Amino acid sequence: MLTHTSSAGAGLPFTSFSRITSMNYPNLDSEIAHLELVLVRISVNDRIPLSYWENRLRLLSRASLVPVQRARLARLEAVLGVLRGSEEAVYEAPGGRSKDGRS
Repeated sequence: MLTHTSSAGAGLPFTSFSRITSMNYPNLDSEIAHLELVLVRISVNDRIPLSYWENRLRLLSRASLVPVQRARLARLEAVLGVLRGSEEAVYEAPGGRSKDGRS
């Protein structure tokens, strides 16, 4: 497993593209199931930035997926879209925090 080195999510575990593309159906299913569990529990105030989860979904979408898996990823992308909208609302609200996390 690699470490995510961008400024958003620096130092977090990050799954490599080569690892994703070499996964078989059960492994991909397991990865999607993990994201399904996590994404319903996070908020815009979570310590792991939404960009980290977006990158994980983007990597998974590049793998050879069956239609059911693609549909599950689409639902996860919709969940992240709602969270992203909530995040933008927090930034735009009067007295809201700035995008760098400062009030």
